[in-house]
Amino acid sequence: MNTKKSGVLDGSLAYLPGPMENLTDVGRSYRQEIRDGAKGREMKIIFLDPSDKFEGYAQEDEVERDKVNKMKESGEWENLTQFVKRLVRIDLRSVDISDFSILYVDTKIHMCGSYNEAFLAGDQNKPVLIIIEGGKKKCPGWLFGKFDWRLMFDSIDDCLDYLEMVDKEHIELDDRWLLMRKQIEVRKRQLERSR
Repeated sequence: MNTKKSGVLDGSLAYLPGPMENLTDVGRSYRQEIRDGAKGREMKIIFLDPSDKFEGYAQEDEVERDKVNKMKESGEWENLTQFVKRLVRIDLRSVDISDFSILYVDTKIHMCGSYNEAFLAGDQNKPVLIIIEGGKKKCPGWLFGKFDWRLMFDSIDDCLDYLEMVDKEHIELDDRWLLMRKQIEVRKRQLERSR
């Protein structure tokens, strides 16, 4: 019997931007560490992971990365553009529906779309938690002008510690945290009962 009290983050959607294109595993390992760490702490967060998109959508895996590289090599610019536009659309839509984002930054790895996704989430006034490989001292200065330094973490564990405090309501949430999933579920049940 599960006696864990319901957490404030139960059912929330977290998007996971971070480097993919220039990593051999397209960023699966650090994303999996975040997902496993949250599960191990009994947090019931739903992760929107660009390295593991919903079935039926264009994937960003090693096979697709090789296709992209071949299109670049052979100058198939129109095919490349159309393919990548689908990926961008899915990822930006994931930002739209998420409740918050966890951006992973390693300054030794070039990334492009991840910053765009994080800035979009920030522009939508959503919390953007940032894990910086090597700690805050390695964080690009521009990010301090866009995001709350108190939501920047030196490790995945530090970020998960913070989320666990949020989940257990040990941290008072500011107005960026609009967690409406539970209210949506209540409305769905009301709608079903009224039919």
